Amino acid sequence: MITLLKFDTESFSFFWISSWNLVITFLKFHIENVLGIW
Repeated sequence: MITLLKFDTESFSFFWISSWNLVITFLKFHIENVLGIW
């Protein structure tokens, strides 16, 4: 039970970090596009 909980926490934090990486990459790309248009 404890190991299962530990695994869930690790996979959740990994998903959280990877989703944040996607958001940051998208924002940087969007900002660069806007600045390029300006």
